[in-house]
Amino acid sequence: MTVSSAKVLTFSFGLFLSSASLPVIACNQCLPAKQSFAAKNYKEAAAKFKAVVQANPACLDARLGEAEALSRSNNHPAAIKSLTALIASNPRLAKAYVLRGQEYENSKEPNKVIREANAALAINPKMAEAYALRARGYYMLVFTCFGQDKDLTKKGLADLDKAIQLDPKLAVAHFNKGVWLFGEKKSKEAIVSLTKAIELAPSEYTYYNYRAIAYEETGQVDKAIEDLSAFIKLNPHEINGYRRRANAYVQKGDCKKALEDLNHAIVIAPRDFKLKRNRGELLMKLKRFKEAIADFNIIAKANSMDDEAFKSLGDAYFELGNYQSSLQNYNEAISLRDDSQTNYMARSRVYQKLGKNAQAQLDIQKAKSCLGSPES
Repeated sequence: MTVSSAKVLTFSFGLFLSSASLPVIACNQCLPAKQSFAAKNYKEAAAKFKAVVQANPACLDARLGEAEALSRSNNHPAAIKSLTALIASNPRLAKAYVLRGQEYENSKEPNKVIREANAALAINPKMAEAYALRARGYYMLVFTCFGQDKDLTKKGLADLDKAIQLDPKLAVAHFNKGVWLFGEKKSKEAIVSLTKAIELAPSEYTYYNYRAIAYEETGQVDKAIEDLSAFIKLNPHEINGYRRRANAYVQKGDCKKALEDLNHAIVIAPRDFKLKRNRGELLMKLKRFKEAIADFNIIAKANSMDDEAFKSLGDAYFELGNYQSSLQNYNEAISLRDDSQTNYMARSRVYQKLGKNAQAQLDIQKAKSCLGSPES
C-alpha cells in the first residue's frame, strides 16, 4: 500500500504533538506525583500534584506538573484553566506558555499556538521547545487551514532547524521536521529526520508509524513492516498498526500474514466495518468466497445503503457460480447507485452467464454512459 502525502496530512494533525517532557521536579514533595506521571497514571499524578499545590502554592514545578497531567488525562479545559491561572501569577514562566500552546494545538487553534510560542520566546529566546511549538502552529496553518503557503513552510522548517540547533536531542523537533518534509513530498529526507527522532526516543510509537509511511512511499516495504511491527509492539491495542501491516504484507504477496493481522485487529475492534471490508477483500484474493460473503453480509446488514457491500456480495456469489444471488446483490447495488460503471459491467457478466444477452448488452451500454462519473 502506498500512502500519499495528502492522506498523511489528513490524519497527522492529531499525532503531530509528541509526548512533552515532564518539568524537572526539584522538590521532594513532587516525587510521588512524578512517579505516577512516569507510570502514565495521569489522573493519579494530577491529584498528587494538586495536593502539593494546595500545601505549597508557590511550587511552580507542582503547578506545571498538575497542568500537564491534566492534559495527558484528556481534561483539557482544566489544564487550560490551570495554566491560565499560573501565567496570571507568573507571567515570566515560559514553560507555562508552551504547555498552554500545546493545549491550543490539541483544540486545533493554530493562531493561538503561535501566540503562545511567541510569548515563550519573548521570555526565553533560546527555548527549543517553543520553536518546535511555533513550527507546529505554522504546520497547521499550511496543511489544515489555508492551503499551501511557501512562506510559512520556510518559517516552520527554519524554526525546527533552530530548535534542533539549540537542543539536538529534542526528539519531537526531529519528528516534526520529518512529518513536514513528508508533507512536502521529500520522503527520503523525512526518513533521515524520523530516524533521528527514533534514535532519541525509541519508545515513541508514533515515530515508527510515520517512518513506516515514508518507507512505503519510497517502496521500502520490508522496512515499513519492521517499523509497523515496532509500532504494534509499543501500542498493541491500536488497530491501524495491524491494518497497515496487513496491507504491507499484501504488497509482498504474504496474504496469510495479512489475514492474521486483520483477524487480530477485528478481535480488538469487532464493530469496525472497515476492517471487515478489508478482510472480505483479502478473502476474495484468497478465493475463500464463503468467508468473504460472511464479512460482506455483516456490513450490508449494518448499513443497508452501502452499495459497495452489495457489489462485493455480488462478486463473491458470482465466483461461487451462484448467479441468482449474484444478480440479486448487483441489483441492490445499482438501486443504491445507478451511476456506477463498475456495477453495470459486473451485472452484465451475470446476465451473460444466465443467457440474457439483450439485458447484458443494455448494461454494457449503461456502463458506457457512466464514463466520467466518479466511482466511490
